Amino acid sequence: PTPSRVDVRGPLAAGDVVVLRQNANPGWEAEQAGAALEPVVVDGWQQGWVAAGGAEVRAVFTPDRGYRIGLLTGLLALLGLAAVTLVPDRRWDDGHRPAVGAARAPLALVLGVAAVAGGVLAGWAGLLLALAGCLVAAVLGRRAPDSAPWVLAAFVLPAAAAYALRPWGGADEWAGYLDWPHYLVVLVCGFLLGGAAGASGRRGPPISFKRMKGSSTAR
Repeated sequence: PTPSRVDVRGPLAAGDVVVLRQNANPGWEAEQAGAALEPVVVDGWQQGWVAAGGAEVRAVFTPDRGYRIGLLTGLLALLGLAAVTLVPDRRWDDGHRPAVGAARAPLALVLGVAAVAGGVLAGWAGLLLALAGCLVAAVLGRRAPDSAPWVLAAFVLPAAAAYALRPWGGADEWAGYLDWPHYLVVLVCGFLLGGAAGASGRRGPPISFKRMKGSSTAR
């Protein structure tokens, strides 16, 4: 059975405890003969329910549907982004508007926000990781802004790969049970916040697109 849906068959008497080898979570719901069962925690961590009779017990992790819809939405958004990048740039008219200068938030303020956010997400370890990511982004934004996207990708891709290789309901343990992908995400959050303090302050777009050799400049 997949971790999102479990069917328990067999002789069950009223008062028997049906145990699922999954962490206790309010998202788990079970029913027997159309009636909801009372949830219990077994051995301090396992999800269980008190059976009401001999009918089949069906357990469902209710947030699973939203999780899968979110994955599908992200995939569609990624495909849409890929399609937009293939549109030739000459179709977009910038109207010759002047570039807006980059804004920079006070580093102390950004560090404070990163510390609070990291602490809420992952405790003391998250606080330290968020601060580290924030400082790295701030330094890169001032000294090597062109390298910041590559560093960000180096943090994001391993975490994304963990969920791709160990998806929900797969044969291996779900990546959500691992610690290090979550810590990488906290580091990324700090890095993104640090980008607000490390903006270079130079005018013009952050990425420069050069006109290809031989293309016309006439409109």
